[in-house]
Amino acid sequence: MKTVVETILSDGFAEFSYRGEKYLIQPESNKGCHYLGLWRLTPKAVCLCRAGFDIFDGVSEETAGELFGQRLPDGRRVRDMLQSPEIILTVRDP
Repeated sequence: MKTVVETILSDGFAEFSYRGEKYLIQPESNKGCHYLGLWRLTPKAVCLCRAGFDIFDGVSEETAGELFGQRLPDGRRVRDMLQSPEIILTVRDP
C-alpha cells in the first residue's frame, strides 16, 4: 500500500480520511507562487497549511517534509496526523 508521500510524488496529490473528515494534499498556485497545501474538505473546505516550492523543481520529498513538519490548528504536526492508524488513504484507479 502506498504511503501519503509516495502518493503525492507519483500522483501529484493525496486524498484521505481521518476521524470522519476528508482531507486533500495537492499542489496549488496563487499569484505566481506555488504551494503544496493541506486542505480539510469537510464540513467546509479550509486550507490548514502550505509549503512553497519552485515550479521548475516540482513537488519533492523535501517539500512534503516541510509541509509535514508544520503545525495544525490543534497544535499537532501534520506528520503526527499522517502517521496515525486512523488514516484511510483514498486510492484511485488509473
